[in-house]
Amino acid sequence: MGQSVLNSLGQLKGAASLLDSGTGTAVASTSSETSYVSYAVPGGLLGTTKAIQCFVWGDFLKNSAAGVTLQVKLKYGATTMVDTVANQLAAGVQSANRYPFFQVASVANYNSTAVQNASLFQDISWRSAGADSGQDIFSPSSHWAGSKNGSATEDSTATKTFALSLTWSAASASNEWKPFHYAIYLV
Repeated sequence: MGQSVLNSLGQLKGAASLLDSGTGTAVASTSSETSYVSYAVPGGLLGTTKAIQCFVWGDFLKNSAAGVTLQVKLKYGATTMVDTVANQLAAGVQSANRYPFFQVASVANYNSTAVQNASLFQDISWRSAGADSGQDIFSPSSHWAGSKNGSATEDSTATKTFALSLTWSAASASNEWKPFHYAIYLV
Protein backbone atom coordinates (compact mmCIF):
# COMPACT_ATOMS: atom_id res chain seq x y z
CA MET A 1 0.00 0.00 0.00
CA GLY A 2 1.16 3.55 -0.74
CA GLN A 3 1.75 6.26 1.82
CA SER A 4 -0.96 8.83 2.48
CA VAL A 5 -0.47 12.20 0.81
CA LEU A 6 -2.51 13.89 3.55
CA ASN A 7 -1.33 14.96 6.99
CA SER A 8 -3.34 14.61 10.21
CA LEU A 9 -5.25 17.85 9.37
CA GLY A 10 -6.37 16.51 6.00
CA GLN A 11 -4.01 18.85 4.11
CA LEU A 12 -1.62 17.80 1.36
CA LYS A 13 1.79 16.95 2.82
CA GLY A 14 4.42 19.50 1.82
CA ALA A 15 1.85 21.90 0.33
CA ALA A 16 1.50 25.52 1.34
CA SER A 17 -1.43 26.31 3.63
CA LEU A 18 -3.35 29.56 3.24
CA LEU A 19 -3.30 31.40 6.59
CA ASP A 20 -4.98 34.69 5.69
CA SER A 21 -6.07 36.78 2.73
CA GLY A 22 -7.80 40.10 2.19
CA THR A 23 -7.60 43.48 0.53
CA GLY A 24 -5.16 45.23 2.85
CA THR A 25 -5.24 48.92 3.79
CA ALA A 26 -4.66 51.81 1.38
CA VAL A 27 -2.02 54.34 2.44
CA ALA A 28 -2.84 57.91 1.34
CA SER A 29 -3.11 61.43 2.78
CA THR A 30 -0.60 60.67 5.53
CA SER A 31 3.13 60.85 6.15
CA SER A 32 2.86 58.46 9.11
CA GLU A 33 4.08 54.89 8.79
CA THR A 34 1.00 52.75 8.07
CA SER A 35 0.69 48.96 7.95
CA TYR A 36 -1.08 47.87 4.79
CA VAL A 37 -0.86 44.13 5.56
CA SER A 38 -0.76 42.68 9.08
CA TYR A 39 -1.14 39.14 10.44
CA ALA A 40 -0.74 37.73 13.96
CA VAL A 41 1.42 34.61 13.53
CA PRO A 42 0.37 32.13 16.25
CA GLY A 43 3.13 31.07 18.64
CA GLY A 44 4.83 27.84 17.59
CA LEU A 45 3.40 27.90 14.05
CA LEU A 46 6.81 28.25 12.38
CA GLY A 47 8.46 25.46 14.36
CA THR A 48 12.18 25.49 13.61
CA THR A 49 12.12 25.35 9.82
CA LYS A 50 8.85 26.75 8.48
CA ALA A 51 8.14 30.10 6.87
CA ILE A 52 5.32 32.47 6.11
CA GLN A 53 5.16 33.97 2.66
CA CYS A 54 2.98 36.92 1.72
CA PHE A 55 2.00 37.93 -1.82
CA VAL A 56 0.58 41.44 -2.37
CA TRP A 57 -0.96 42.85 -5.57
CA GLY A 58 -2.05 46.43 -5.95
CA ASP A 59 -1.47 49.77 -7.59
CA PHE A 60 -0.13 53.16 -6.68
CA LEU A 61 -0.77 56.76 -7.59
CA LYS A 62 1.90 59.46 -7.40
CA ASN A 63 0.43 62.70 -8.70
CA SER A 64 2.13 65.22 -6.42
CA ALA A 65 5.22 67.35 -7.02
CA ALA A 66 8.74 65.94 -7.33
CA GLY A 67 10.74 65.12 -4.22
CA VAL A 68 8.30 62.65 -2.67
CA THR A 69 9.79 59.49 -1.19
CA LEU A 70 8.25 56.19 -0.18
CA GLN A 71 9.61 53.64 2.27
CA VAL A 72 8.49 50.02 2.68
CA LYS A 73 9.26 47.93 5.78
CA LEU A 74 8.83 44.24 6.60
CA LYS A 75 8.39 43.66 10.32
CA TYR A 76 8.18 40.54 12.47
CA GLY A 77 7.44 41.01 16.16
CA ALA A 78 9.36 44.05 17.41
CA THR A 79 12.01 43.80 14.66
CA THR A 80 12.12 45.69 11.37
CA MET A 81 13.67 42.93 9.28
CA VAL A 82 13.76 44.73 5.92
CA ASP A 83 13.75 48.49 5.32
CA THR A 84 13.90 49.85 1.77
CA VAL A 85 14.94 53.26 3.17
CA ALA A 86 13.27 56.39 1.80
CA ASN A 87 13.40 56.02 -2.00
CA GLN A 88 13.23 59.26 -3.96
CA LEU A 89 10.68 58.96 -6.74
CA ALA A 90 12.09 60.18 -10.05
CA ALA A 91 11.10 63.69 -11.10
CA GLY A 92 9.13 62.40 -14.10
CA VAL A 93 6.97 60.12 -11.97
CA GLN A 94 3.90 62.30 -11.68
CA SER A 95 0.71 61.13 -13.29
CA ALA A 96 -3.02 60.85 -12.73
CA ASN A 97 -2.70 57.24 -13.92
CA ARG A 98 -2.44 54.34 -11.48
CA TYR A 99 0.36 51.80 -11.93
CA PRO A 100 0.71 48.21 -10.63
CA PHE A 101 2.95 46.75 -7.96
CA PHE A 102 3.60 43.19 -6.82
CA GLN A 103 5.43 42.09 -3.66
CA VAL A 104 6.58 38.83 -2.11
CA ALA A 105 7.62 38.99 1.56
CA SER A 106 8.93 36.00 3.52
CA VAL A 107 9.93 35.31 7.11
CA ALA A 108 11.46 31.91 7.88
CA ASN A 109 12.73 30.30 11.04
CA TYR A 110 16.34 29.25 10.51
CA ASN A 111 16.80 25.90 12.31
CA SER A 112 15.63 27.52 15.53
CA THR A 113 12.49 29.03 17.03
CA ALA A 114 14.50 32.20 17.81
CA VAL A 115 16.42 32.93 14.58
CA GLN A 116 14.66 34.23 11.46
CA ASN A 117 15.63 35.29 7.96
CA ALA A 118 13.49 37.54 5.80
CA SER A 119 13.28 38.77 2.24
CA LEU A 120 11.21 41.32 0.38
CA PHE A 121 10.91 41.37 -3.40
CA GLN A 122 8.92 44.03 -5.18
CA ASP A 123 8.15 44.86 -8.77
CA ILE A 124 6.79 48.38 -9.19
CA SER A 125 5.83 49.25 -12.76
CA TRP A 126 5.78 52.74 -14.16
CA ARG A 127 4.76 52.93 -17.79
CA SER A 128 4.98 55.91 -20.09
CA ALA A 129 2.20 56.55 -22.57
CA GLY A 130 2.54 53.98 -25.34
CA ALA A 131 5.44 52.16 -23.65
CA ASP A 132 5.30 48.43 -23.05
CA SER A 133 8.09 48.06 -20.51
CA GLY A 134 8.62 49.24 -16.95
CA GLN A 135 10.87 52.18 -16.22
CA ASP A 136 13.02 53.00 -13.22
CA ILE A 137 10.71 55.04 -11.00
CA PHE A 138 13.35 55.88 -8.39
CA SER A 139 16.05 58.51 -8.80
CA PRO A 140 19.25 56.81 -9.99
CA SER A 141 21.20 57.93 -6.90
CA SER A 142 18.91 56.10 -4.48
CA HIS A 143 17.54 53.32 -6.67
CA TRP A 144 17.07 49.78 -5.36
CA ALA A 145 15.26 47.11 -7.24
CA GLY A 146 14.48 43.45 -6.74
CA SER A 147 14.92 42.10 -3.25
CA LYS A 148 16.34 42.97 0.15
CA ASN A 149 17.07 40.60 3.01
CA GLY A 150 17.18 40.85 6.79
CA SER A 151 17.29 38.82 9.97
CA ALA A 152 15.87 38.79 13.49
CA THR A 153 16.07 36.92 16.78
CA GLU A 154 12.41 36.88 17.82
CA ASP A 155 10.97 34.09 20.01
CA SER A 156 8.50 32.51 17.58
CA THR A 157 6.98 30.29 20.28
CA ALA A 158 4.97 33.41 21.22
CA THR A 159 2.49 35.13 18.91
CA LYS A 160 4.24 37.72 16.71
CA THR A 161 2.85 40.22 14.24
CA PHE A 162 4.01 40.02 10.63
CA ALA A 163 3.49 43.39 8.90
CA LEU A 164 4.25 45.30 5.74
CA SER A 165 4.17 49.07 6.16
CA LEU A 166 4.66 52.12 3.96
CA THR A 167 5.60 55.72 4.68
CA TRP A 168 5.13 58.57 2.23
CA SER A 169 7.42 61.58 2.90
CA ALA A 170 4.54 64.00 2.39
CA ALA A 171 0.85 63.69 3.20
CA SER A 172 -1.14 64.10 -0.01
CA ALA A 173 -4.37 62.67 -1.39
CA SER A 174 -2.46 62.63 -4.71
CA ASN A 175 -0.17 59.85 -3.41
CA GLU A 176 -1.73 56.46 -2.68
CA TRP A 177 -0.45 52.90 -2.19
CA LYS A 178 -3.43 50.60 -2.61
CA PRO A 179 -3.26 46.82 -2.18
CA PHE A 180 -6.04 44.97 -4.03
CA HIS A 181 -5.32 41.57 -2.56
CA TYR A 182 -2.87 39.81 -0.28
CA ALA A 183 -2.45 36.15 0.58
CA ILE A 184 -0.30 34.76 3.41
CA TYR A 185 0.83 31.13 3.31
CA LEU A 186 2.60 28.76 5.69
CA VAL A 187 5.31 26.98 3.71
